[in-house]
Amino acid sequence: MLFGFGFALAALAFLPGGESSAFSKVLRHSLIRGRAQGPNVCALQRVQGTDQKYYTTCKQWHRREVCGQPTVVTYECCPGYTTADGLSGCPVAAPLYTIFNTLPGAGAPRTRLYSKQAGLTPTIDKPGAYTMFAPSDAAWDALPKALHHSLVSNVNIELLNTLHYHMLDHRYLSVALTHGSALKTLYQGLNLYIQHYPNGIITVNCARITNTDQLASNGVVHTINSVLTTVSSSLFGLLDSDPNLETFLTVVSLAGMEDILDDDGPFTLLAPTDEAFSHIPRATLDRILADPETLRALLNNHILSAVRCSEAVLGVEELSTISGQQIPMSCQNATLSIGGNATVLQRDLVATNGVVHILDRVLIPDSAHTVMELAEMRGANSMLDAFKSAGLLEVLQAQRQYSLLVPDDSSFLDPAVQAVLEVNQAKVLQDHVIKQRLQRTQLHHGQILETLGGTKLRVFVYRKAMCIENACLGNASLHASDGELHRVDRVILAPTNNAFEMLAAEPQLTMLVSTLKTAGITEEMANKERLTFFAPSNEAFAKMPPKRRRRMFANREDVATLLRGHMASKMLVGGGVVGRTTSMLTSLTGLKLKVNKRNNTLYVNDVRVTRADLLATNGVVHIIDAFLLPGRMTHRSRMRKAHQPRHSRGRIVGM
Repeated sequence: MLFGFGFALAALAFLPGGESSAFSKVLRHSLIRGRAQGPNVCALQRVQGTDQKYYTTCKQWHRREVCGQPTVVTYECCPGYTTADGLSGCPVAAPLYTIFNTLPGAGAPRTRLYSKQAGLTPTIDKPGAYTMFAPSDAAWDALPKALHHSLVSNVNIELLNTLHYHMLDHRYLSVALTHGSALKTLYQGLNLYIQHYPNGIITVNCARITNTDQLASNGVVHTINSVLTTVSSSLFGLLDSDPNLETFLTVVSLAGMEDILDDDGPFTLLAPTDEAFSHIPRATLDRILADPETLRALLNNHILSAVRCSEAVLGVEELSTISGQQIPMSCQNATLSIGGNATVLQRDLVATNGVVHILDRVLIPDSAHTVMELAEMRGANSMLDAFKSAGLLEVLQAQRQYSLLVPDDSSFLDPAVQAVLEVNQAKVLQDHVIKQRLQRTQLHHGQILETLGGTKLRVFVYRKAMCIENACLGNASLHASDGELHRVDRVILAPTNNAFEMLAAEPQLTMLVSTLKTAGITEEMANKERLTFFAPSNEAFAKMPPKRRRRMFANREDVATLLRGHMASKMLVGGGVVGRTTSMLTSLTGLKLKVNKRNNTLYVNDVRVTRADLLATNGVVHIIDAFLLPGRMTHRSRMRKAHQPRHSRGRIVGM
C-alpha cells in the first residue's frame, strides 16, 4: 500500500500543469483519492443524473454535493495517461496525435467535424503549437437552434471565424492559464478572458474547462462546456445595449459612475432589471435617488471587485463588493442566487472588463436603508411595537444621524422590564436612542453616551464583549443612511440610585445593609465612581455558623475589611464575562476575585451569583449566596490539592 502511494506521488511530477496552480493542486488531491484504483487514476465527483464531472477540493469532496445536488465518485485516467490490457489503472502515457485527431478522445468529436467542414483541418493537422478550447457536443447542442443552423448548415466564413476565436497560437497548459489573463485568439486578435479559481475551476469567457490538458503533437486541447462568442463591449456598453436595464443605467448615470464601468476592472456587475426596481417602494426609491451618497452605496453593492463566473460556484461563497462589503453567492440545482434574495435571470455576459449577471431584485445595502427600515427588516418587532404604543414612532422617524439600541425581543418579557415600562415607557424607549451616530468601532471604554431621554449611558469594553450599561452588543451592528443600529441583549433600565441606595431597596439584602451601616462604609460606597460589589444575601449570612459569625463581626474594622473584600474599583457587568474566559478583579483589600461563567451562571471564586447586574449610578451589584473569605479555597484549588502527592504537601518537592 505504501509503495502504491509513493508511485502515485511520483507520477504527479509528470502531470501537465503540475508545477503550481490551483487546478494542479486539486488534481493532486484527485490522484491521491484515486490511487486505490491503480496508477494515474483520478477520482472525480459526478453530479447524479448528469454528465457533469468535477475535480474538487478536499472540503468540497467531503460535502459530496455540487450546488445542492448529490454526487457520486467516478474514476478515470488523469490527463496524459491511458489504460493498457492486463494492467491496472492507467500506467501508459497517452500517445500524441495532432489536435485534429485528439479532439474525439478529448470529448469534442463535433468540433473535429466542424473543423473539417470549415476548412480548419490543414491548420490543426500539421506541425505547430496551438491551443484549442474545444466545445463539447453538448455545448454545440446548447446553442440557439437558429444560430447553430446558420453556423453549420453551409460552409461559410462564420464557422471558421468561430473556431479561430477558440484558438491561440501558443501552447497553453492549465498552469499557464493564469487568473485574470487575456489571451489573443486567431480571430482578429480578439481576447479570451481566463479565470483560474482557488477551487481549481478554470473558465474561458466564463465557459468551464471540463477536460483539461489533452496534449497533442502540435499543441493542447482543453474541452469546454459552451461555445464562445466574441467579446468587444465594456460593462457599460453591455448595459447600454440592453433595453431591460434602462433604470439601472439611469442610476449609474445619476451617480456619475459610467467611467468605472468603462474602466479596466475587472469587475462583476450585478444588474437588476427594470422590473426589479418596481419592487422597491416608491418613497424608498425616491429617497435613494435624491441622495448621491446613498445612490453610490446602492451601486457599490452591485459591483464585485473580481470576476466571478457562475461555473465556478459550487455551493455558497462570500464575495467582496468594491466597497469591501461581503455578499453571498450560492447555487441550488440550476438556480444561482445573490445577496440571499435575488435570483440570476441571465448569467455570464462577458465584457472586456468583467462579467454581468442580470438580477430579478435590487440588492439594497443596509447603508441605503433608514435605521427604522433596518429595524423592521431585522424583526425588531417588540421594540417597534413599544415605540408605536408610546406614540414615539414619529419622533424616532424624525431623528437624523443617531444610533438606535435594539434589545432582543425576549428581553421585553422580563417581568422587571414590563413593570418599568408600565410606569415610564416613553423614558425607557428614548434611552435607547443615542443622540449621535456612532459606529461600533467608535465606541470606547469609559465613553458617556447621551440619549434622547436625557440619560447618560456608560460604555464598557472587555476582552470579548462591549456593553452599554449592562446591555451587551451583539455582532449585528448595522450602518444605515441616517444612523446606526446596534443589537443588544437586553432592555436598558438606566440606574437612578447609587450603590448603597440600590442595596437598601433590595429585600434580600437587609442584613448586609445593616452590617454596612455598622461598619461605617456606606458613604464610601456611595462616593465610589466605579464599583463592582459582590453582595452577600441574607441567605449568605444565614449559612455562616453563628460562632464564626460572632467572631468575624465582633470588630468593626474587621467587618469593614471583610466587606471591602467583596468590592472592586472597576465595573464588571455579567455580559462582560464570555464563554470560558475568567475575568480577574482585585478587591479593595487586595483579594483576587476570579469571575467566570458556567451554564450561563456567574461565579466569583466559585461562589454562585444568584442575581446579577443590579445597576447603580456608580457601579454594579451582583448578589451572591456565600461570603468571599480571604482564606476560602476555590474548587479548582481543592482539586489540585487533592491530587497532589501526600509527601509533597507543605514543602518544595526536590529540595
